[in-house]
Amino acid sequence: MGQRERIFFIYDTIGKKGLVKVNEVARVFDVDERTIKRDIEYMRNKLKVAVEWDQRKRGYVILQTSGQAFDHIDEKLFIAVSSFIGAVESMNFPGVMKDILVDSASRMLSSPYGEAVGKVISFPRQLDEPPYELLNRIACALSGKCIMSFNFCDGGTVSLLHTEPKRLVNVNGMWKLVAFDLASLELKVFDVGKISDVSLENVAFVHDVDDSVRALVSNMQNEDNQ
Repeated sequence: MGQRERIFFIYDTIGKKGLVKVNEVARVFDVDERTIKRDIEYMRNKLKVAVEWDQRKRGYVILQTSGQAFDHIDEKLFIAVSSFIGAVESMNFPGVMKDILVDSASRMLSSPYGEAVGKVISFPRQLDEPPYELLNRIACALSGKCIMSFNFCDGGTVSLLHTEPKRLVNVNGMWKLVAFDLASLELKVFDVGKISDVSLENVAFVHDVDDSVRALVSNMQNEDNQ
């Protein structure tokens, strides 16, 4: 199990018991205590959860000001898992793989939600499924931070573009690629369905535009919710 599972365990333990002890978490996951302390620092610095050492209780607690982070966490997870299972059911997975995915997701839930999730029907928004070979190339570019070149067909005109891919976003069921165009030196949004002939070049990104990417994706999300 990785950091996400440990952090969720820390969340869950503090939510249920009011505190968590580093040595107990380390024993559950069979890691050293320094690893758990790094997890707690990650929660503070990246997730902005006010996890603090309580000298009197000899454990880590959550300050009252951030307690809302744990309000109804089981119920929220129940909804998320139900939605995931609905998406799995709607896609063309082989039967055995579908069963494995559904079973794995259900195990994340505590009682009574683990027993109830099989009786929740979720009809996910219909997703546009791009060619899987293309999706593989995009995923490789995003994970490896590779320069991605492709032909883009817009209004009958095909252009060869060289980009730094930043995000793959689903907007109202349609896949969009947010990428930094190396010719125009600006962020652009491309319909994945109009992309073809992808090639990757193992060259490190040089344009740090994370703030602009987050703002652009936030605007796309707001437009989708309207």
